[in-house]
Amino acid sequence: MTETSVPAFEPLQTMHNLQNALDLSNQKPIILFKHSSTCPISSEAFDEMSGFIDVSDTPVFLLIVQDSKDLAHTIAEQLDVTHESPQVIVVYKNDVVWDASHYEITQKNVMKIIESVTKTA
Repeated sequence: MTETSVPAFEPLQTMHNLQNALDLSNQKPIILFKHSSTCPISSEAFDEMSGFIDVSDTPVFLLIVQDSKDLAHTIAEQLDVTHESPQVIVVYKNDVVWDASHYEITQKNVMKIIESVTKTA
């Protein structure tokens, strides 16, 4: 029996994790996903992003807002986006190329943005 690789979210819990993610964005697009463990809309967004990581090799860094509130606000300030939850922020070369929240977070929408960014890269 062979072991298969299961796609997974990358943890986003510290400033070090954030800096590593942003450094990686210089090579390829990355996604920061802010998730609330108590919000039903965020649960739907989590399902959509889980589907996305099943079909894409784009790194998705997951921040649980309840566990890292300060970091969630730091991300908003550092990247100059409004803090929301759930929220997906696509970063390429340290620039925000797209951010979305709530029902805008779908596997299809995220895939379209990633395809658009990688075409122009």
